[in-house]
Amino acid sequence: MDIQLKQAQYDKLMYYAQIGAAGAGSLQQFEELRQAIETDNGIKTYVLVVSYQEVPLEPAPFNVLAPYPPGVRKTLRLSRPITRQDVDDALRNVATTDELTLVTPDPLGVVGWTQLGAYNFSTGG
Repeated sequence: MDIQLKQAQYDKLMYYAQIGAAGAGSLQQFEELRQAIETDNGIKTYVLVVSYQEVPLEPAPFNVLAPYPPGVRKTLRLSRPITRQDVDDALRNVATTDELTLVTPDPLGVVGWTQLGAYNFSTGG
């Protein structure tokens, strides 16, 4: 059986599947399946995981082994390269400063974290 989806349907399906996989602790398996489906169908998506935190009165030392809570993390997944404006739009109502905002193109949000201001959107890193 072959199934055809419109781009908007596919994007929504991937969004909800990622949320479910993260909640079930199966994000690695989801990413592997997503990549296989996209490769098989000639689909190219761009991913940027954004972790944000409001600036505390007294900044705590950054500890890469203690990630930001999931509630302050967003995953942007688009069918075109992601821009700084996309990140700003996603954070508009939840973060007032990018001082403690980190981004990574790693869909699992494990490696490659960079401060938002230092991230090179033209090269993806």
